[in-house]
Amino acid sequence: MSPVGQDLKRERELRSISLEEIAEVTKINPRFLRELEENNLDLLPGEFFIRGIIREYAKYLGLDEQAMLNTYLESRKSVEQEGTAIKDGYTGLPKNISSAIRIAALGAFLIAVLFGLFFIFGKREVPSPPPKPKSQPPITKKAITPPPETQQELDEKEKVVELNLEFIFQQDTWIQILADGEKVYSGIRLSGGRYEVSAKREIIIDLGNAGGLSYSINGMKGIPFGRPGAVEKGITITIDNYEDFLEKSENPDEIQPNRESIDEGVPGTGEDLE
Repeated sequence: MSPVGQDLKRERELRSISLEEIAEVTKINPRFLRELEENNLDLLPGEFFIRGIIREYAKYLGLDEQAMLNTYLESRKSVEQEGTAIKDGYTGLPKNISSAIRIAALGAFLIAVLFGLFFIFGKREVPSPPPKPKSQPPITKKAITPPPETQQELDEKEKVVELNLEFIFQQDTWIQILADGEKVYSGIRLSGGRYEVSAKREIIIDLGNAGGLSYSINGMKGIPFGRPGAVEKGITITIDNYEDFLEKSENPDEIQPNRESIDEGVPGTGEDLE
């Protein structure tokens, strides 16, 4: 396993800093910090989330963030190479055992085939012919033509030339946003904060806590991205598919744009975690 967690723990203890103090400033769950120190990386949400925790932890202790991240990547690569070497060195079962297994498998297959044939043909009953249906007069189907779109509906479609998303954070949430292929934000937003982003073609979102926020698209309420604590990557909203992310409502007047100001004071890492 990666030694980076042990290194971070040693540096923290040398500075007499508690996990709770780091968690309070970085807004990272102290359980995640503890799992990192114990090298229980399989209990953390995902690879890019692990890198983000390492960066924030090292940054708080005043260490070289990239050096600690390189240590983690090198140790992970070493573990993967050891696993490949073990797999390549596997020679299989002895020839006599392998032959016996193949013979036993073949015998079991033949027995299964015989039982299947017995149940299919041994207990087969000849079905009686179905009654002849009475002749029915042909039914002429009338083509249903959908009503043409009204001029108002056409005007509404032509108005959508830009995507405007507003995020409202109910919980501390790591988020990364790409607008028209350009990264505009990457970091942790705190509970109670807001963030707005606009794009001409598409917006791609990565989340470390999919259920920790709500959002609206062009003033219309969106459906949840996922459950709290779930990691969701590559959420792509475009001019063509944005309606798939909207909450359906029979009364459009119930959905009102939220024009409150954005809390730009919420700190974030500003780092690319991929």
